[in-house]
Amino acid sequence: MMKAEEVPASPELELEPNPSPIEQKPVAPHTRTLIHFGYFVLVLTILSVVFSLIKVIAD
Repeated sequence: MMKAEEVPASPELELEPNPSPIEQKPVAPHTRTLIHFGYFVLVLTILSVVFSLIKVIAD
């Protein structure tokens, strides 16, 4: 078994010369709509659970 220092560096693992901190990928318009719809459904679900808990506690 080779130690980490003895492993030759592979070119695939080399970093880019100027790596950006956050990779900005172009997002298709329909994908953006689906993401917004997903957030909307998530918020509705959370609100539904919160109001259900309030109703159960109030009873």
